[in-house]
Amino acid sequence: MFKLLLLAALIPAVMLQNADNSPHHEWSAARYTQCKGGQPMPRAVRIENCPGDVCDLRRGSNANMALDFTASAVSSTLRVTATAYVFGIAVPYELPSNIANACVWLDRARCPIDQGEELSYILEFPIGHMYPAISLEIEISLLDDASNSQACFKIQAQVV
Repeated sequence: MFKLLLLAALIPAVMLQNADNSPHHEWSAARYTQCKGGQPMPRAVRIENCPGDVCDLRRGSNANMALDFTASAVSSTLRVTATAYVFGIAVPYELPSNIANACVWLDRARCPIDQGEELSYILEFPIGHMYPAISLEIEISLLDDASNSQACFKIQAQVV
């Protein structure tokens, strides 16, 4: 019984440390553009192993990204959405629920977030083995309780 209680206490503690232990400050500054509709842009975007204008996304690996942003509103939740634009067609990318909950992946912060709070968010974006080798544009948005964007950016990428 004691082991079960200890395990139940340790799992959330380990999950809450995921983003705090990331070396995201060492990743390359990425070239990114604003999303349509005037959504707030992050202050900075860094992507591991992406020093150029186009990021190579290796099949069967994870693309690791970090974005620094200033919260534009109070929110008790924060979720990430991803959309791939392939040949001009928007294709929503369904992230696993443990990744889509952005509150877990804030660096040295947790939800709720306050308006004006400066935050860093870490995203481990899975690249499937079956993806075709194509060029695409990826849009990442962090949405608050009211489904308003707290930060949104686009990058150019190619699956290799």
